[in-house]
Amino acid sequence: MDKSAPWIVAVLEIIALYLYADKIWKNDIAPSFMTWIIFLFGICISLGSYVLNEEGQKRGVIKKLLLNPMNACDAFVVIMIIAILVEHNGWTIPKLTFFDFGCLFATFLITAVWIWKRNHFYIFLVTQIVMVIAYFPTMRTLIVEGRNTESFVSWSVIGIANVIALIPARKSRDPLAQLYPIRAIAMIVITMTIMLIAT
Repeated sequence: MDKSAPWIVAVLEIIALYLYADKIWKNDIAPSFMTWIIFLFGICISLGSYVLNEEGQKRGVIKKLLLNPMNACDAFVVIMIIAILVEHNGWTIPKLTFFDFGCLFATFLITAVWIWKRNHFYIFLVTQIVMVIAYFPTMRTLIVEGRNTESFVSWSVIGIANVIALIPARKSRDPLAQLYPIRAIAMIVITMTIMLIAT
């Protein structure tokens, strides 16, 4: 299972992307644009710091990516979702709130620290905080608007993909590879709970 896990994760991520994009095009959901922008920053920094970590270099880039498949797959999925949102909005950036800019500023700050310190292990850990921050604009929208603006099915599929991604990570005993899906699973559960309340 641990060898096939990365491929299963990739398939599930593509399915989630298709379902999410379909919901956007049908105007069934109204995702927070800033959530996905912060996700992109967080995912790229997380992936870069994970691969460049000294222990990661000993294992090799490809093996590290296979041990942390969600991080690699997420990068592709998030880029596609941002492109779909921008195109669906007529190639204009949706209106952003002060809260959105606050979350983005925190993301830029962590990015600057990564560039300055070059401590990949530490930055990978801190970047998981950025990934948590990314959920805040969506949570705020759900709470403030009092309606569900997200897709239960898509988030469920992503949650399942993270559970499967945890299998090779746990067998490798790599704490960094385990942290990424564990953080994602926890935040997806919290977000979906708020979605359920807002429905």
